[in-house]
Amino acid sequence: MSDKVPISIGNYEGQFIVRTAIPEYDNSAMTVTPIGVAPSSDPTKNSPSELNLVLSISGNGAFSNITYLILTDTDGGVAPPSSECGTKFPNGNLYSEPIFAIILYYYKK
Repeated sequence: MSDKVPISIGNYEGQFIVRTAIPEYDNSAMTVTPIGVAPSSDPTKNSPSELNLVLSISGNGAFSNITYLILTDTDGGVAPPSSECGTKFPNGNLYSEPIFAIILYYYKK
């Protein structure tokens, strides 16, 4: 088995919903919100590093006791410029941008 765990992340009004991409084995999910950021070395291509606070958890599995999520060493994940919203990308369009990152999870014992 690989050390990499697939996840899906959706952005919802400054919050992220994180759940495993293997629901047949794990149905846990968490909603997190950024509480701190560090700028990317190349902000035109890479999202900033983030410290995220877990707001809520649902289901049972790997995320059931996580309190913080740290997203670092990002590659990608930058939304298009706002000037392209409503023109190149229609209003209401759901834009998806691949992001690769090291994701660290913190939990209290």
